[in-house]
Amino acid sequence: MSNLFINRVSLNRNKIINFDEYPFNIEIIRDFNELKFTEPVTFLIGENGLYILDEPEAALSPERQMTLLCLIDDLVKRGSQFIIATHSPILISYYKGVILDLDNNFKVTKYEDTKIYSLYKLYLDNPYGMQKRLFNEED
Repeated sequence: MSNLFINRVSLNRNKIINFDEYPFNIEIIRDFNELKFTEPVTFLIGENGLYILDEPEAALSPERQMTLLCLIDDLVKRGSQFIIATHSPILISYYKGVILDLDNNFKVTKYEDTKIYSLYKLYLDNPYGMQKRLFNEED
């Protein structure tokens, strides 16, 4: 088993311009300094509106992924925040989200510039040609 996992999260208080603005005006954030993780599984409990989802699309059809987007949007409008690890081109298309490319040092990336988008577009634009290439049956 790998020992590679996030071991701490800290707030760089020197970079906060105004602790009277959201989300820094929330008590748990205002008083936050550091959170240490000592195990690969950590449970965050409470009603603070933070949701961390790891590949929620795994059990969802495309239609249900769109339903999830509606739920996410509703919760965001009520002040919730999401951190989502996904391979879903549907989920990463959320217009109020920011995409951080883990393969590129957490660089902010446009939807159309993601590998996920490019691969799905390539396939959907020519599924039969892609299958010929995949199955080594090119003409």
